Order: sequence, then structure tokens, then C-alpha cells
Amino acid sequence: MVLVSLGILMISAMTVAQEAPTSQARPSAKAVTIAGTVSNDGKTLVSEQDDAWTVSNADVLKGQEGREVTVKCRPDPAKHSIHVFFVKPAETRDIANRGDSAFRR
Repeated sequence: MVLVSLGILMISAMTVAQEAPTSQARPSAKAVTIAGTVSNDGKTLVSEQDDAWTVSNADVLKGQEGREVTVKCRPDPAKHSIHVFFVKPAETRDIANRGDSAFRR
């Protein structure tokens, strides 16, 4: 009887030890894509939904200040910050229509 109780106690202790602690302060393990505008100081990215994200590695945004970009990053919702992996300038669209008289020969 004592042996059975000891076995049950060990199994329950191992089950508790195997459970990973859940923490909401953890950064997301999955990379996401965010489109937005880089601030003038290059330390924040304001998304198209008007969320301001602090950039933990702001040196990657150097030269993109004030411009619209798309970044691939890992967000940390608790700190409202992102770690940027890749920066791509926003796509520009042609305003002129190729069928306009200015393009005819």
C-alpha cells in the first residue's frame, strides 16, 4: 500500500514538473509581417491600424525614417515592441495611366 502511494506521488510530481509555465510576457515565437510608417527618429513603427511599436533593433530601420515600409518581425505584446528581421520599402503605384496622351507617340 505504501509502495502504491509513493508511486502515485512520484507520478503527480513528474506531471507538475513537466508542465511549462505559461507567461503572457513572452515574445511571440512566430514572425509576423507589419506594414506601417517609420517614425522620424527611426525608433518606432506606426502600423496601418495606428498601433505604435517600439523597435528593439532600430539600426535596421536606418535610412527609412518617415517612409512607409513592410517589416517581418517578432512582436513582444507585453512590451509593445518588435524585433525586426527584414525591411522592405512599401510598394509604390504608378499614378500615370499608360493610355494617356502624354505616353502616345
